[in-house]
Amino acid sequence: MTKKCLCLVLCLVFVGLAAAGCANAQSTQKEVLQEETDNMEKQLTLDYLISHSDLTAADFENVDFDAFVAMYDLTQENFKEYYLPDLIEMYHREMAQERTVDYSDIFTQAQGQIREEDFEQIEVLIVEYHEGTSNHYLILDFGEGKAFGSSNDIVSACGESSKTAELSADDKQFVLDALRDSGITGWQNEYIGSSENTTGHLSWAVGIRLSSGASVCYHGHGVTDSGTPVALFTLQESLARHFDK
Repeated sequence: MTKKCLCLVLCLVFVGLAAAGCANAQSTQKEVLQEETDNMEKQLTLDYLISHSDLTAADFENVDFDAFVAMYDLTQENFKEYYLPDLIEMYHREMAQERTVDYSDIFTQAQGQIREEDFEQIEVLIVEYHEGTSNHYLILDFGEGKAFGSSNDIVSACGESSKTAELSADDKQFVLDALRDSGITGWQNEYIGSSENTTGHLSWAVGIRLSSGASVCYHGHGVTDSGTPVALFTLQESLARHFDK
């Protein structure tokens, strides 16, 4: 076979392989498009459900239909397998459950101390104060614009039922001024005292999260000899008075 013939044969082989590859790619693309089309056709819509059941639009009042369908994985093919009034009732119960926020990572991930230049970046402030049998939790979330307070531990599960106030720009300025007055930038992270030979109990914690995600924590316990800054008590009292409305 001459070189010219060999080159021609090789060219034909490569052309054939390329054509086969294109055909396979086109076939795969068509299959994907067909599958997407089939899925869209099977997607359950409110109009389809109403037209194929005894329910009406009124039954879905205050229901986010797309969220409802996604929550129970409903399709045109399987929705008749369920008793829909029960699912709707279950949906409303789920939506009525209080949504809570867990702030405990502010304490578990805390590092270092706060600096004066960090004050304007404060996003969340938590103050816990426990004296004797009295407990007080205050959470100020400036990102959400809400203040929360309770005698129960709400740090790991804080919800609307504990909200005491909507936060304003003046409220944040009040907090920043109180923190500066407390001299918190000079505090130690930990103050350990003793409650021996006493009938009392005293412990406290201050947690701060910055907009960067960084957090700092100060805490102490013990009725005597803890070295807790007197300004801590002033800070706790002034914040409690201002936000426990």
